[in-house]
Parts: sequence; C-alpha cells; structure tokens
Amino acid sequence: MAEMEGKVALITGATSGIGRATALRFAAEGAQVAIVARRAAELAQVVQAMDGQAKAIAADVTDASQIERVVARRSRPLAGSMCWSMRQASSPAARSRPPVSRTGII
Repeated sequence: MAEMEGKVALITGATSGIGRATALRFAAEGAQVAIVARRAAELAQVVQAMDGQAKAIAADVTDASQIERVVARRSRPLAGSMCWSMRQASSPAARSRPPVSRTGII
C-alpha cells in the first residue's frame, strides 16, 4: 500500500515548482489530490501528468471569496477528510498574510 493511500490533499500553486512536485508525489503515493492555481490550462497539464488522478480548481488564493469556493469544491469530489493543505502559491499579497484555514488544517 502506498504511504498516502486514502489521504486527501489540497495543494495550491500546483502548476509549477514545489507545488507541482508535491502534487505529483502525493498522487504517486496514493493520495486523492485537489490542485489549485490561477491558470486553468496549466492545471489541465498537471492533471494529465497525473493520469487524470487529480481534481483541478482554478482560483486565485489571494482572494478570500475564491478560497471559500475552493474549499467547497474540494469537499464534493473527494472522499474522506482533508489530511494535507499546502499553500505553495506565491505573490506579494500572499506572502504578507498568514495562511487561511476554514478546516483548522494548514
């Protein structure tokens, strides 16, 4: 059994760098993965690299209303409680605020 089998992860900034690498690794280890980034076309490429084993959500995590939408959408398609939530997106606005968590999990 893979190390993360049955776990659920929400990863932002998932179209490049550490976010993408983390999403790919978590999926390879058996996690159900929801990936978030601003660019839908690049999200689709990551989902394809994961053999379709991810839920892609296009959103800007510097906008609180979009964060609410991400959490609501994440909870519908994936079974189980969220075990991991990683904020990898980077922007001047995102770096100046602490992480937001409605679930109590950062």
